[in-house]
Amino acid sequence: MSSAGTDLFRRLELEDNEILKELDSVHGDNEKTLEIYAKRASLYQRFATETTDPIIQQIILIRHDIVLLFSALTNTRHELQTDIARLTSRMDELDSKQSSQ
Repeated sequence: MSSAGTDLFRRLELEDNEILKELDSVHGDNEKTLEIYAKRASLYQRFATETTDPIIQQIILIRHDIVLLFSALTNTRHELQTDIARLTSRMDELDSKQSSQ
């Protein structure tokens, strides 16, 4: 790999680590988590355009896709947890109603 490619990956890693620090501070706020993943995806997209080397570009774009997939999985997990909490609450309500009768 050329030194330009190595430099590009180092800069990408540094900027990505700064964004990941933000992720550590959101603690369960799904909306902010998704915003941070969008920021990471944009970062990877931007860095992919900074090189003309097709191999380096593809590596960065694959990492971009992984960030998008992880974002989708995180959102799906949140939706499932919300649905489970709603169902559990409903079941508790029904149990309470049956117990009081």
